[in-house]
Amino acid sequence: MAAAARPADFPSKEDSPGEIAGDWFSEARETAWGPMRFEFRIGDDGRIGVTGTPAGAPGGEAYRRDGPYRLEGGRLVTPALNEGRPVRVRRQGDELHLEIDDGPEFRLRRR
Repeated sequence: MAAAARPADFPSKEDSPGEIAGDWFSEARETAWGPMRFEFRIGDDGRIGVTGTPAGAPGGEAYRRDGPYRLEGGRLVTPALNEGRPVRVRRQGDELHLEIDDGPEFRLRRR
């Protein structure tokens, strides 16, 4: 019997952003500011931008961070997330999963 496929931890090749670079979006999730949707723009140039927009409210951004990032064996490190502490990153199917500390993970999809 074949072994079940495991989610891939990234980066898999010399800490390269190749498989995670792009624009990723979350469904609405509860935050301290109420329900919000998040957009993660992960560049192959080593920069990341994170924007949170209130769900159901047109306009305004309630959260915006950007900065450099680096990948370290399945961890994303950036001052734009988790106050610079490492965040576990992995691909699962067409989704990108970010696990921040012990909180709920982001399940992101491309638009």
